[in-house]
Amino acid sequence: MRLVTFSLLATLAFALHAQEFKPYSRARITAEQWKAYFDEVSTKYASSRREFPGEHLVVFEAADSYATYAFTQPGHPAHPAWVTRQPVQDNVGVQIRQIGYFAGEEAPFAQMFRQYQELNARIREDFKNKSTAVTPAQDAKTPGSVSATVPEQAVAASNRDSDWHPAPSQVSLVQAQTISYFSARDSGRLDEAYAKFSPTQKETVPFEAWRAPIEGFNAKAGPVTARTLRKITWYKDPPDGRLGVYAAVDFSSEFANLALHCGYVVWHQQPDGSFAVVREEDNVIDKPTAAKLKPGDLERIRAQFRC
Repeated sequence: MRLVTFSLLATLAFALHAQEFKPYSRARITAEQWKAYFDEVSTKYASSRREFPGEHLVVFEAADSYATYAFTQPGHPAHPAWVTRQPVQDNVGVQIRQIGYFAGEEAPFAQMFRQYQELNARIREDFKNKSTAVTPAQDAKTPGSVSATVPEQAVAASNRDSDWHPAPSQVSLVQAQTISYFSARDSGRLDEAYAKFSPTQKETVPFEAWRAPIEGFNAKAGPVTARTLRKITWYKDPPDGRLGVYAAVDFSSEFANLALHCGYVVWHQQPDGSFAVVREEDNVIDKPTAAKLKPGDLERIRAQFRC
């Protein structure tokens, strides 16, 4: 069987202390080589370790190079294997270079590798949508646009690891995916927006149950004139027992028929490094309702909702 071949999308100069991106010359390695590299990465980036028992994966993130290492565990069809992915910047834009190694069966590893390549393509598209959401001549008030300005960043003080901070690649990815999500939702491409939900969120909120109120909202609110991402609050292994990296994106919007609209979208980092929606909340007051409020009430409500 022909061995899987790999191509790197770009090159990057690493700091001397960074983990070697290409430790072996061939994709086919021995189980001993797999274990040696796993031990290196798990020791160097132990604080970033995230386990996904359902997918039989352990994932590490390198703060020094922004690389993500996804190692298979017993039970995974490709075990033992791993895939390393790293965002890089070139003269075209943000690219993701990828490499992988396997000591088990080639066919399941090749499938795993292709799945990550497909994810990379989707992420690049999200970055492309982010870069074209607002042209240099536009700002956050341009009709129908989502502001591409990087929102305020905050790390929750309640995180178990008080020293953790998101990598720039995580910040950019969450912003890009949020812009892409709202672009699809506002333009009526609801199947595309719903595809960004996590598997557990899809189980909780079936598509038809979500689609109907969103279509009703779009019809009632009228055309969107602006959306602004105001703040991203980051959580890693929060104290309520959830594990993983979460990003809560606060936003505010302007619609033709609404006096107030704001809320948040919560993203959870998935085993493959992408982020998926696990919760969203909208606060809405239409103009007829606002007209009946007493003077000052709308601003008090705006402050209550932190719009």
